[in-house]
Amino acid sequence: MVKIKVGYGENQYYIIPDEEAHIAYYLFAHEDAKAIFSTGVALRGKDVMGIEPAWHETMSWNPSHKLTDDDWNEIRNKGIDTKLRRRLSTAKDVAQHISPKDFSTPLPALIQQLRLHA
Repeated sequence: MVKIKVGYGENQYYIIPDEEAHIAYYLFAHEDAKAIFSTGVALRGKDVMGIEPAWHETMSWNPSHKLTDDDWNEIRNKGIDTKLRRRLSTAKDVAQHISPKDFSTPLPALIQQLRLHA
C-alpha cells in the first residue's frame, strides 16, 4: 500500500494499492494531470505533495498506532521495507515512460512491457 500526502497535516493523505503507485508518481511530475484510483480517490497532480510507503495499512495496523522499534524490526525482518521501497522506486521509473492512457494498466504489467526490473 502507498500513502499519497496531500497536505501537511497528520491525516492529510490517501492510501492506494502499490500496483497504482506509477500513477501517483506521474501526477507528482505532471501537476496538470488528473487520475482516479481504484479506491475511488480522485487527485490532481498539483495536489500531490509526497509519496511514501503506507506502513500501517500494509501491516494491517490501526492508523493511530505509533510505530515502535519492535514494529520497525518486524517490518525489516519480514522484508516489507525492501519490497515496498523497491516497488516505489520502480513505479517512479515507470512513471517517466507512460502517459495517462497507461493508468488502467497495473504496475507489474507495465514493468514487463517496459522491460524494467522490479
